[in-house]
Amino acid sequence: MSRPVTTSEFIDPEFYGRVSEGIKIINDITQGDCCGKDLTIIPIVGSGGIGKTTLTQHVYKKVQNHFDVKVWVCVSLNFNVYRLKEEIAKLMPELKDEKPGSPDDLIEQRLKSKRFLLVLDDMWNCGNNEDEWKRLLAPLRKAQSTGNIILVTTRFLAVAEMLEGLESEVFWELFQACVFGDEKSIGNHADLLVTGKKIAEKLKGSPLAAKTVGRLLRNHLDLEHWTSVLESKEWELQTGDNDIMPALKLSYDYLPFHLQYCFTYCALFPEDYRFESDEMVHLWIGLDILQSQNQNKKVEEIGLSYLNDLVNYGFFRKDMNKDGSPYYTMHDLLHELALKVSSYEYLAISSSNVRSVQIPPSIRHLSIVIDDSDVNDRATFENVKKDFSTLHKRIDVEKLQSLILSGQYHGSFVIPFGNLLSKAKALRVILMFNASYDMENMSRNFSKLIHLRYLRIVKGYFQVLSLSNIISRFYHLRILDVRQCSGHFNLPSDMSNLVKLRHFLVRDDSLHSAIAKVGKLKCLQELRRFEVKGQAEAFALRQIGQLEELKGSLSIYNLENSETGMEANLLNKRHLHKLELMILHKQNMFLKILNHIAIYGSYILKRMEAPLAHHGWWNKFPPLGELWLVNVSGEESLSCTKSQSFQNLKSSNRVQKTNNTSAVVW
Repeated sequence: MSRPVTTSEFIDPEFYGRVSEGIKIINDITQGDCCGKDLTIIPIVGSGGIGKTTLTQHVYKKVQNHFDVKVWVCVSLNFNVYRLKEEIAKLMPELKDEKPGSPDDLIEQRLKSKRFLLVLDDMWNCGNNEDEWKRLLAPLRKAQSTGNIILVTTRFLAVAEMLEGLESEVFWELFQACVFGDEKSIGNHADLLVTGKKIAEKLKGSPLAAKTVGRLLRNHLDLEHWTSVLESKEWELQTGDNDIMPALKLSYDYLPFHLQYCFTYCALFPEDYRFESDEMVHLWIGLDILQSQNQNKKVEEIGLSYLNDLVNYGFFRKDMNKDGSPYYTMHDLLHELALKVSSYEYLAISSSNVRSVQIPPSIRHLSIVIDDSDVNDRATFENVKKDFSTLHKRIDVEKLQSLILSGQYHGSFVIPFGNLLSKAKALRVILMFNASYDMENMSRNFSKLIHLRYLRIVKGYFQVLSLSNIISRFYHLRILDVRQCSGHFNLPSDMSNLVKLRHFLVRDDSLHSAIAKVGKLKCLQELRRFEVKGQAEAFALRQIGQLEELKGSLSIYNLENSETGMEANLLNKRHLHKLELMILHKQNMFLKILNHIAIYGSYILKRMEAPLAHHGWWNKFPPLGELWLVNVSGEESLSCTKSQSFQNLKSSNRVQKTNNTSAVVW
């Protein structure tokens, strides 16, 4: 699993109590002595949850326009100089004429005569090895410019001045904001303030604790609940002035059980891991966590509501990718909490500690990470292989429910991992990252996994992968995700037997159209492409008619091979955002379909691509947001949009297509 990289999108809207520290650092960077020096390293030091990253994000936002190159990297526990330099180089803008080379070479080329800002967030142990630190800085010192800055957030650098907890009054202000939100709400609950003040004093000035405990209290604004929080025995476990783990544990204890289950599963992933929303929801579907009393609500919707609940409770942070899609991260102390509360059933091990780690017999969910350094060193690599070859003897493999494999591993690990898979008959979830080894050989060990609900392969590279050897017996499979794999796939002829399949996620849309008798997959949520193939029942249009749960986009090709086009039962597909119909020659069929859909005004269509030959067709179209006209005969057809009422229409466009094909896209 690659480590996530954060950028200025992470800036908090609220910035409590750090104004003076922020102003000082900003002035040093933009106006002070730093401007004349080649490279300045600014450490921001403090205990976990004290606000180091939030302060750094604030500074980052304010000074970023002063730099040509800006990079933010999360470092955390597994410090590896080569990997870190690889990541830094990857995040720097490429040059048009740059020469290929090592990470050092690329960094040197991309920083030439440019001022840079580098953030190393949550660094743990680099300071213990001066040579490693010098190796990291070597290519950065060759930038040939002045005013370069490295901001380092850490708990452990020995510096004279540390970032301490917020002042009591400022912290009380933050705490009240987390609980009540506004002054009016505070006034309505004055009876809670005395107890709230006592709770706040136990949080050591930590903004993270204020958010999690504050949101716990916000959900129950009554004195009895607040008193039970104040008198909890969990506070007795505080080990020092800066220990906020009891506060976080208390917040966890008050979570609803289903949210506790969702949260603890994150212990299997590395610190600072970046979860996409569908990734987490799909995992929960695979684990059968998502239950609903509402028959009209999809499990995917339930999963998203769980995610939002965890955000509202302060256990996840929600941010946005550049494309506008959400992702979620977890504070390192909350990850530490997840490890603590899940240790009975969940275990994450790495190649560096596989021999020494104690494995309880109760473990049901296992994550294995192969460290790059252990693979690159020959002697270490041989020892690691030996350690993994006996791993299946140390675990109650037959009771494992989840297995996550990640890191730089290859064919040498096929046998030990295969031994795990061949005996793990109860597995519900398999997640493989960087699967560059021989997947064909590995997949031979999948045959007994009849309880599998979730199979995902990330960054897999292979010439041909025969899925028929893998999934033909996975009758309980809900999620099959190979969209981040490169290679050719062979689908099983009986894939339609996977009647519980909800998501078949692939890079190539044509694989969707290769599923014979797809109508049996009544739970399927996405089918981006379907091709009507002659009179073959397995690919007849009526197969689409049975899929009422489809959402997103759907393209139907070769409609001329169907009798009326009505068999697709398009009216029942209310969750589609885009519909594309491809018809060769038969414009009468297109008109029948259009007429069939148009009589239902509630069918909301956002985008449409259509052949228009008759002005009378205009009143057949449903409400549109975007209209594309294909093979339009003359400007008069386009001008008809002025007389026809399209209340949602944002744009209309003319395009020309060949081969006399009619196409309509909603």
